[in-house]
Amino acid sequence: METLELEKEHLLSSWQKKLDFHYIPAVDWKALSMVKEYNFDIRDLNDMLPKAGQVYDLRDFYPDSKEGAKEGRIARFQLDLYKERFHQYTKAVYHMLSTAQGVVMNRSVFSDMVFVEAMVKMGYMRKPARRQYYAVRENSIHQLKRPHLLIYLDAPVSVLMDRIKERNNPLEQNSAIFTPEYLHAIEHVYKTQYLPMMQPYCEVMVRDWTEIEDIDWATDDIEDANLEYDFRDELKFSDWHVYAPKIMREHRRVMSEDRYWWEWYFNVPDDHDAPEIFLHGQAQVDRMNLLQENLATRYEPGWNPQMGDKNVFFNLFSRKKDKNYTKQSISRWSTYRR
Repeated sequence: METLELEKEHLLSSWQKKLDFHYIPAVDWKALSMVKEYNFDIRDLNDMLPKAGQVYDLRDFYPDSKEGAKEGRIARFQLDLYKERFHQYTKAVYHMLSTAQGVVMNRSVFSDMVFVEAMVKMGYMRKPARRQYYAVRENSIHQLKRPHLLIYLDAPVSVLMDRIKERNNPLEQNSAIFTPEYLHAIEHVYKTQYLPMMQPYCEVMVRDWTEIEDIDWATDDIEDANLEYDFRDELKFSDWHVYAPKIMREHRRVMSEDRYWWEWYFNVPDDHDAPEIFLHGQAQVDRMNLLQENLATRYEPGWNPQMGDKNVFFNLFSRKKDKNYTKQSISRWSTYRR
């Protein structure tokens, strides 16, 4: 889930320039339903699919009624968003280990659970779906190193609501979902669960962001922060404290793997008490058949001459791991995307 960005894009972009960091923006959740190579949105097929097989994301969730939201259909999207944030984080770590350049991110995979807990509290996600989400999370997130520095920008919910009005985003305006109660639930999880969970392992800075201020204080604080491992505090930065260089080299190699390789960590036993997460029965058959019939989703991008791809035959020799790239897009949207 995405909430008010608090002008963070401008702030983080400024940090990037002043500190010479590599900046990675927040995951574009709209891209989850896109075949970007062909500019095709899978949501365009929704009218031809049963309700259980349709793509459901924030464009459906925010305008939905509270009763509609409580059907729990957002759970599948949230699990997909976790996976996308996971892949984004592996790229960030790979960049840092390859170049020794610091990375600044607008939200990470570690804080994704905040929105799950808030949705459960509001009744938008059922507890069995949360159980499945945490099964995937616990089976995968241990492969990642926690960040050195976490900065939480704090602002009252009343200020957030004022900025929502100023931003005038059609999805958020007059939404029955995007309410002060929902924002309070997000804030509560951040402060009572997420920050205490991360604090033993990384440096945590909490800053008042009621007023949009000059960013010099932030860059000064970052430059002054001690981000080195100290044996007197065994937990803090322990993820990054390794004695053998070959261990870090192996971690760098693992971070370079593609999304198909990581599916081993995402594929956990299904919780059959959470049918809203998975495609079952006829809904899955209908979606698979429709994706096979559609030119943009029939094959993996790069292997589809009917969509204008050139020299497809030579992909067999140019791909590093063609066993991963010869998979059809049908699996991307029926299995990986659930």
